[in-house]
Amino acid sequence: MSNLLLALASAGLLILAFPGFNFAPLATVALAPLLVALARELRHGRRFLLGYAAGIVYWFGTCYWIQFVLEVHGTMGVAGSWGAFLLFCLAKALHMGVFALAAGVVIGRWYAVPAVAALWVVIERTHGPLGFAWHALGNAGANMGVPMRLAPITGVYGLSFIFAMMSTGLALVALRRKRRELAWLLALPLLYLLPALPEAESGTERAVLIQPNISETQEWNWTSVVEMRDHLASLSLQAAMSQAGRPPRLLVWPEVPAPLYYDDDPQFREMVTSVARATRTSFLFGTVTRTPAGAPLNSAVLIGPGGEYLGRYDKVNLVPFGEYVPRFFGFVNRITKEAGDFEQVSRRSFFGPKDAVSEPSSATRRSFRSLCAGLQQTAQRYS
Repeated sequence: MSNLLLALASAGLLILAFPGFNFAPLATVALAPLLVALARELRHGRRFLLGYAAGIVYWFGTCYWIQFVLEVHGTMGVAGSWGAFLLFCLAKALHMGVFALAAGVVIGRWYAVPAVAALWVVIERTHGPLGFAWHALGNAGANMGVPMRLAPITGVYGLSFIFAMMSTGLALVALRRKRRELAWLLALPLLYLLPALPEAESGTERAVLIQPNISETQEWNWTSVVEMRDHLASLSLQAAMSQAGRPPRLLVWPEVPAPLYYDDDPQFREMVTSVARATRTSFLFGTVTRTPAGAPLNSAVLIGPGGEYLGRYDKVNLVPFGEYVPRFFGFVNRITKEAGDFEQVSRRSFFGPKDAVSEPSSATRRSFRSLCAGLQQTAQRYS
């Protein structure tokens, strides 16, 4: 029973380290209780169950919003949404169960610190290909100056490795292991030798971002769609022309839970073209487009200051249950008419060399380092 409590303590620490609580420093020690339990438990099956139990609690505590999405937007009802969400937790917990099974073998070795950390990263790396690349341990280090020096080199997984090393070191101390087994941690101060991340600076260009307050439960008809679009256009014109003689370089409408179809709706296409011309700025907005086969895509379209079409980007990494239903969950209802059933594209589309484009956010860089590297390589070819 004490080992189970230790495993659940790790789950609790992981939950506290992520959004909702944001006690990020706990990520550096969160795995330690579980590792102590694995060292004390000699049976492989029990080790797996300890990790599995911790995984169930962890995913339940960090992804609780999935139940709400399935109940309200997926119209699955209380029982159906809770059933699907619990099934999701049971499936995702397998990752931590496998980690515990493997970590239990190497925790007794002299090379436990790097080995356990490597195992954690390998298991963590499987989340993306299996459809849910959320909550990498290293994400908790987003605001930690020294660990973040490693991020440009290794991405989020380098931070995950460091935090797992620190947890393993703490577990070895609790287990009263030989000091020389902690020598691996002496490499951590080398992080100070890496260049510090640049300080945030105020930009020299002006941009306008319009984020409307649109209810996710809004029922749309033609009248409400037209009113919403006119409201967005009015807000955009007011904001863009608020400083006479200095038009913004970029106008942005983020993706919204609304039926905006650039390709299929001539009136909407004419409206966004007119807004770009009136504001004399590049105009980037979220819209629903389609594949040649007719499947919906979550896209962003860029219009030039003269109203000319510059390009389209189709989202590659979709949000599970919000934008698509993960494999093995095909019984889950679509979240809306299309959201929840977007096509996940494998190709990476880029705007042209002279387009006004934005850098990917730090969160995107951390989670999808290979994607951002592709963006940077493409930009270099055009420079």
